Amino acid sequence: MNDETLARLVTDAVADVEPADCLDDIRARTATSAAGSRRHLFIAGGSVLAAAAAVVAIALVTVALNQPSAEAPPTDDPTRIIDTPTPSAHAVPLYFVGDTGRGPRLFREFQVDTGLAGVAEALELLSDGPEDPDYRTLWPAGSFAGGKVRGDVIDVVIADAALHDRPASMTEDEAALALEQVIFTVQAVVGQRLGVQFRYGDNPVDMVLGQPTSEAVSSAEPLDVLSLMSVTSPSEGEVVSGSFVAEGVNNGYEATMNWRLEDAAGDMVLDGFATAEGWTGTKLFPWRTDPIDVSGLAPGTYEFVAANPDPSDGEGFPPDTDTRSITVE
Repeated sequence: MNDETLARLVTDAVADVEPADCLDDIRARTATSAAGSRRHLFIAGGSVLAAAAAVVAIALVTVALNQPSAEAPPTDDPTRIIDTPTPSAHAVPLYFVGDTGRGPRLFREFQVDTGLAGVAEALELLSDGPEDPDYRTLWPAGSFAGGKVRGDVIDVVIADAALHDRPASMTEDEAALALEQVIFTVQAVVGQRLGVQFRYGDNPVDMVLGQPTSEAVSSAEPLDVLSLMSVTSPSEGEVVSGSFVAEGVNNGYEATMNWRLEDAAGDMVLDGFATAEGWTGTKLFPWRTDPIDVSGLAPGTYEFVAANPDPSDGEGFPPDTDTRSITVE
């Protein structure tokens, strides 16, 4: 991970999020960086399973990512590619599992890849695991043998025939969420909500982790499987000095997100809030804080906590949160 915030490499992208109107700002910051559940089957009469994710546009795809067509999508298309990062460092959107009061959900994490990361490279990163210790992957290293776009389908090649069946150590819900890690990730990398065909060798595989995959599958409703709070910036382990701006997406009561900064002892040293671009509906909305002044803090490690408000006053599930460990110089 380089020392620049991942938000300087990408514009926001998550399931059914309308991109924030900050493309020029992102391009300007990129230029100064270190030159750096369950899914729906596409089958007539197929059953609907619960647990998945949906995706929107991303800020990192180039023609080298094997898109079905070199022609850019219409500008009013919410799945369009909205930015291209610097050639030397590409921020790859990956989806990992984290815990919420509503149970395990998918969280997005950008990782920096120095090449032109495509589907196959993203799958390898997915099985290698997250950088944020709060997340986890449900795929062992070496699970995938490749992947690419083929027409209007994204092929994902499983490396081990043993992945056909669900292991005894994995619940059915975990198996479904594991598939959605893959679906969500490869759709984000490609920048379109295409169907995902799982294969073993050259042939479609009828099951992966015990889940039906004989036909191409797509993601379910985003709010059913995503964390309702996700931090884009700062990135895990980022070093900040003077001040920093936090960004992310959420779906919170009255479009509010609350933030706090905690020291190593867990004591709150700063707090505030920001307003997202919307709430309710079926998607997440971008939010961005004002500059957070950390010039008065002692150098050291702090935890940035972003949380949705709790309109139930503790009577319901705890509101979704996301955290990042940062270092103040």
